[in-house]
Amino acid sequence: MSYTVDSSNNVVKQDANTTDVDLSGLTGLVDSSGNSVVTVAGGDQSGLAGTQKLYTLLHPYVFDIRGTQTITPDAEQLFIENTDQRDNYQDFKINSTGSLFVAGEIVASYGTYYSPATWLRISRQSNDTFRPTKSCFYVDATGGLDWRGGVAEGAAVFTIAGNGNWFAPAVRFIHATWFGLSGNMFQIAWDRKTYIPTSLTVIGNRYVDSRSNQNTFAFKSINSLVEGAHGQTYENYSGITEYATWTRSGSKRTFLNSDFDMNLPVHIFTGNRAQVGGQISIQKSVDLNIVDIQRSPLSDVKVVVKTYDDGGRINYPALITASSDEINRFTNQVAVSDITHTTDSSGEFSFINLLKEHTARDNLTSFVSNPEDISGNFSAGDRINVTSSNPTRNDGEFIYHDTTTNEVFFRRTRNVALWSTFDRMANLTQTGEAAWVGSGFINQNLTNVVTRFTKGADDDSPLGDVLTYAYGKQITTTELNYGGLDVLNETVFMLDNPFTSETDASVVAGYTTLENINKLFDFTALRLYNFYTGQLALIANFVDGYLDFGSKSLVLDGTATDALTSSGSTYTIGVGTLERFVGNLKAENITLINGATTSGLLNSGGVVTYPDRLIRLNNLVVGSRVYVYDLTNNVVLFNTVATTSTSDNYIASDGTDVQLMVKVRNGSNVVKYKQFRTEATLVASGVNIQINQPLDQ
Repeated sequence: MSYTVDSSNNVVKQDANTTDVDLSGLTGLVDSSGNSVVTVAGGDQSGLAGTQKLYTLLHPYVFDIRGTQTITPDAEQLFIENTDQRDNYQDFKINSTGSLFVAGEIVASYGTYYSPATWLRISRQSNDTFRPTKSCFYVDATGGLDWRGGVAEGAAVFTIAGNGNWFAPAVRFIHATWFGLSGNMFQIAWDRKTYIPTSLTVIGNRYVDSRSNQNTFAFKSINSLVEGAHGQTYENYSGITEYATWTRSGSKRTFLNSDFDMNLPVHIFTGNRAQVGGQISIQKSVDLNIVDIQRSPLSDVKVVVKTYDDGGRINYPALITASSDEINRFTNQVAVSDITHTTDSSGEFSFINLLKEHTARDNLTSFVSNPEDISGNFSAGDRINVTSSNPTRNDGEFIYHDTTTNEVFFRRTRNVALWSTFDRMANLTQTGEAAWVGSGFINQNLTNVVTRFTKGADDDSPLGDVLTYAYGKQITTTELNYGGLDVLNETVFMLDNPFTSETDASVVAGYTTLENINKLFDFTALRLYNFYTGQLALIANFVDGYLDFGSKSLVLDGTATDALTSSGSTYTIGVGTLERFVGNLKAENITLINGATTSGLLNSGGVVTYPDRLIRLNNLVVGSRVYVYDLTNNVVLFNTVATTSTSDNYIASDGTDVQLMVKVRNGSNVVKYKQFRTEATLVASGVNIQINQPLDQ
């Protein structure tokens, strides 16, 4: 038989090097006196409908797996009646040579099914919260567990043990559920090389992972306190208790893609002064897909994920309550900086964004004071001796010297009465000492410090902004909700900028002069893309007939060698001197230098300057007298002698059209001409007048 009964210790053992594909071998087991150890019944006695067979291991017997055991949740259940608690005799134990396969995973044509049936019930109530030797469910350091589907329930401690030299077999959880019947814990012990994907559910229990070296523990815990070692990440956590986790032992724990949004209850641990401090961070994984209106992926899009600081950021060394581990691990909290990147050829951009961070300190053992002078070397962790009238045992530890405020932070290393006054501090590790002014004080703030990195002002606002920009596109702001389980997959649509004249960015990059508003707009749009860091608007936009630069200043330079340069908020535009700049410009201040001219309106600080209007006279007889009169305003515009057949004259304008009278006569040359007279309207675009002087016969 595969199973033997140890009557002296009340243990049913599966023999080593044996294989059982079910629990049927338990049928008929008796103790040394011939009494039944196991009862077997069919039906739904487990509380689940179906044909599940119930194996009851009678009190006070426990179960010890030493070979290879398979239990199929849909077909069978093991109920352990034992209520006695005995050291090293766990109710359900996978021994060092044993392994258990829970066969609740069924792969079918319609998909993969995971059984919801209960395959194990343990009735004993544990009175020891922490001790693995008194666990109801125990996996030995070299035992194996592959649990796929199905539910196990119990009221005592669940422990996965381990040691530093253990590497195989792995412990695996896939759609597995542990239902805790009381507040006792689900515990993973030292250095267990555990494989746990996203599908372990722990219900109604305190979960402790204080010793595991598993970097990422992906699981769901309902109504549970979660506690872990430094560096642990808990993925898809759905705890709903008001006492979800706490900061402890100077460790940092991360909750990734959890469904509590930003409202994770984090409490300070005050039960042991040696276990103070620590950090809790909430993070979210996001996959962005950037597409155009036709859903075609857009590559090389600049993406900026905005992060915000609510003002609660803390400098760790300046905290008198920081533990030594915290000082060594975290010089500062994660800096508040935007996440920037460019989409790949598939239009994709992925990131993990820090959403919220909790930091707690127990500060009853730390001090701060102002030194009169400090000399020599002091480093964090140096052993110091403080001269004080109270207490007489005055060994301590140096933490940090803030040279800006001239404050020295230090703590006692012995659990003795508080220092009440300070005289001098001597460095016992290095050379150095400090003299004190006044007395030290103790900061009594025993609360968590919370820093938020989303724009939401409270726990219920897990929101953040993502900005996207590409040349030829409009700047897009997308508000993301970082709450909820799993990776957030978001599609961001980008629209074309209708004001883009040249769609080829390489052509725009080759511009050497910007002689009109279309070229100027395209060039500034490309410049913004090249240096994009999350700006909400373009450098310039078309508004009310102007290319509007807002509060910036413009210098139009006729001889500039660069198309566009900037210094602060001033942009210098190389317009060239061959032609007048075409188009209307608006800015806080506009200046024309080095022969630059314009044919458009200039709105400089609200003052509109109209361009000079061109009066062009064609077919003039050289030497003729030219007389131009403004009939609207009764002003002589010019009276001159033509030196060329075409005469260009620019006239200042207030923006209104005027009626002109033009007279041309040449009576002094060898060949004489009669007077030519005409009238014309001078409009914004100027006027072009053809002169036809008749000969004087």
